[in-house]
Amino acid sequence: MTDTNQTIIRKSTLILLGNILGMGSTFFLHILLANTYNTSIYGIMVLSITTVNLVSIFFLLGFPRAIAREGAIHTNHDQLFSATALMSITTAVVGTMLVLFGLDSITTFLGIQKHSIIYGTFLAAIPFVVLVELGDGLFQALEWPPGRVITKNFLMKFTPVLLAAFAYLSGIDHHLFSIFWVMIMILSAITTIMVMRWKAGKIFTRDLNWTLTRRLFVFSVPLLLSDAVWILIQQIDNYVITYFSGSSSVGVYSSAFTLAKVLELAPASASFIILPLLSKEFESNNSKRWNAIYESSTKWMAILSFPLVLLMISFPTRLINVFYSEEYLTAGGVLPIIAIGFFTHTIFGVNKGGLIAIGRTRIVLYSGLIVLLLNTALNIALVPQFGIVGAAVASVLTYLVMNIILYYYLFREMGASIFSKSMTLPLIVGFGIWFALSLYIPNWQAYSISILAFSIVTLMKSVSKFELEAIREII
Repeated sequence: MTDTNQTIIRKSTLILLGNILGMGSTFFLHILLANTYNTSIYGIMVLSITTVNLVSIFFLLGFPRAIAREGAIHTNHDQLFSATALMSITTAVVGTMLVLFGLDSITTFLGIQKHSIIYGTFLAAIPFVVLVELGDGLFQALEWPPGRVITKNFLMKFTPVLLAAFAYLSGIDHHLFSIFWVMIMILSAITTIMVMRWKAGKIFTRDLNWTLTRRLFVFSVPLLLSDAVWILIQQIDNYVITYFSGSSSVGVYSSAFTLAKVLELAPASASFIILPLLSKEFESNNSKRWNAIYESSTKWMAILSFPLVLLMISFPTRLINVFYSEEYLTAGGVLPIIAIGFFTHTIFGVNKGGLIAIGRTRIVLYSGLIVLLLNTALNIALVPQFGIVGAAVASVLTYLVMNIILYYYLFREMGASIFSKSMTLPLIVGFGIWFALSLYIPNWQAYSISILAFSIVTLMKSVSKFELEAIREII
């Protein structure tokens, strides 16, 4: 194996581990908060953190990926970072002040006036989150994954878990928790600056290159819109539930959503490794290998996720009871629905990333806008009558429509194939056996037998020659 390949695998492995740390931290943070505070307070915390992430996307102006792209070309990282930081952080500070100034109106509209203090406290962290994300873009430009792992995955994602664990053990007030959380974001931002200066040297300058700045801004606007649309697609249900049913229902819904989101681990982790490979094969006009990589990654994402999704379908209430208190047990009714939605997203593969890899970013943006309107309409139509069940159904239908649209264009452009026999056969065998046996024997027996059959078929029918060669190359 070449030195280049060894470097790619080493860096990809570190990014993968950091991604697992980040996603795992988000999972356990939600678990601990839900078991420390009641459903209403937990719902407010979920809504607050969601708002911080959403608003930060707008204030970042799409610059992190622009920094990653331009930073690999230009050596003047101080001009690059100063230009983006000037616009993003200034926008974030001014925007956050305006949001806090209008906090009473916002909380009144959402019906959470009595929680306005904690909601506003969380929002105060927005400028610091923006700075950490900008630093992440510079670390990508420097091709230095440890920077991301230290500042974003560990400090910004994992440290709040330690705070939540302390809150669980000590029972600290939720207002105090929100203050400590903001302090962690401040610490993450300060550390990001220190690590950037240590790795890149000078990162701030008054000598700005306005030509570079304009080019960055023009490149970043479509990314800003695309990222914002994607976040809204995932989170619009929380706002609609809050408006019609209150923060307590958001807490219950989020408990199921958090468990089901574990199914995103395989796709999110794979995208870090697969997308550069797809881009490389596309530039080399090697469509055969491009499709082989896409088909193989999709198959293994689905296969690795299947035992988890079947577990959530088989034992939804038990899983909720394991991780949450009794007041969250009603979430067992929506966990299978949300899990099916995430699994639908998985079996279509990294189609969004595939389109980005071949330069079709406008398709991603336009399809996202269509799906966002659909998701909003479905939530407004279903949540008032069916509550969190309606939100779950809206999410499933949205994921299905979105993936059908994206896959249609990916198939038209590259002839991408996902529903191969090596993927569908184990899934059909596993689900078919489970469905048949669950009608006659206890669920745990049906689950165990179906997973055993699924594993046998996978080992016998799903490992291709291409994958064996890839494994030998890595080893």
